[in-house]
Amino acid sequence: MSLQNLGRAAEDPLGSHDMHEMQKRVLFAACPAHGHVQPLLPLAAAFRDAGWSVCFAIGPEFAERMKADGYSVWPVDGTMGDWFAELERRTGAPPGEGLAPDEILQWFIPRLFAEIGAERMVADLVDAIRLLATAARRVRADRLRGADRRCGVRCPCGASRARARLRPIDHGAGVPRGCSAVAALGARAPAARWPVRRSLSDRLPAKSRDAGRVPTRDRATLRPVPMDMVETTGLPRWIAELPDRPTVYATLGTVTNDLSVLSTIVEGLAGEPINVVLTVGNDNDPAAVHPMAENVRVERYVPQSLLLPHCDAVVSHVGSGTMFGTLLDGLPMVALPRGADQFVNADRCVAAGVAIRLWGDDLHPEAVRDALRRVLDDDRYRKAATRLAGEIHEMPSPSEVVSILGQLAAT
Repeated sequence: MSLQNLGRAAEDPLGSHDMHEMQKRVLFAACPAHGHVQPLLPLAAAFRDAGWSVCFAIGPEFAERMKADGYSVWPVDGTMGDWFAELERRTGAPPGEGLAPDEILQWFIPRLFAEIGAERMVADLVDAIRLLATAARRVRADRLRGADRRCGVRCPCGASRARARLRPIDHGAGVPRGCSAVAALGARAPAARWPVRRSLSDRLPAKSRDAGRVPTRDRATLRPVPMDMVETTGLPRWIAELPDRPTVYATLGTVTNDLSVLSTIVEGLAGEPINVVLTVGNDNDPAAVHPMAENVRVERYVPQSLLLPHCDAVVSHVGSGTMFGTLLDGLPMVALPRGADQFVNADRCVAAGVAIRLWGDDLHPEAVRDALRRVLDDDRYRKAATRLAGEIHEMPSPSEVVSILGQLAAT
């Protein structure tokens, strides 16, 4: 997907006018999945509202949504489905099959993201950065701390995670081998050194995160803000007509909507003196969830940011988007992690006193029912969730972080 083949010079999504006639520009890049794109949207909106020109380097399935929100789009190769298909081809088996919870991240991150994702995205991203640098006419590269010294563009967000070299993986032995996948780009590859002073990787307050990974002085926290990825006209009318009793939101997010787990939730909560709003994802039929129950309403999708203020607790996979939304509203939760970072999220929520975790043989209807009763009836879970919500609301807002990044870009 080169500049020549796509005719991007004509489209000019990043702009190439004279610097004095342009807005300040920011380029966002994300893996092509809701859980990766969604956290960027509040910060992107804050940049836009502050007068910046915002461009997303994003896969095709998100391009139209970004354009509808007024952002420019720089296309990058592939979808998350493509990535998983390629990983399965290379491993010769369903990716991650048989992994223990504490092995999931260390197995997937180098294989799916650092190897396959880098191969699919880096060439397009370097093209985007080069065009941005040319348009902006930045000052000499040796004056840009935290810059890609071949491209001359600041990279202040999350770059500290890229300090390790990306090496192809021997999937059979599980041992890295060979040279960097990025190095195959030769002179087009970003510089190996990333002397970045701030990383916006933390969206939990200091008391609730593992501060040992990166020194706190090199971090800027960013308050998570609820924002729904799917366009919607609002809450269904029936939400206001629910019986006067506790309401529980149950979801497994946008990726791992296992109907057997969803049915386990319904079976465990059927007949309880609560309202249950269960979402099954756009690819599933609500009628496929059994058993049906009078107190359970099953939908493909309900906008989470609008629903949570009506809820008293959440049963979820503790994906980051669902977890942060739940914490922002000060709600206790029952955590049913399925993969990715969800086990880490669940452990942190348990340690913070806001959740009960169920997994493996512990996940059955009676356990779901008992765990939900505990988080609803034991006031300690609610108080801990309220306390954590207060800490989160004290964190810097997206607009404040835009100011921080603007100062970095200016200096």
